Amino acid sequence: MASKHLKAEICRELDRLELLLTQIKTVEVKRDALMSYGHLIFGLEPRMAFGNRNSY
Repeated sequence: MASKHLKAEICRELDRLELLLTQIKTVEVKRDALMSYGHLIFGLEPRMAFGNRNSY
């Protein structure tokens, strides 16, 4: 019985991880779009669009 509960808990945790990965990918896409927009409108290099020169 404990193994069924453990398996169910592991499956739930994997589902949460998949959701987090999906959310991270969404944020990355939006970040990239904002950086491209900043480059087109303001002529900024992508890494400077948010004021951080050390990223990437």
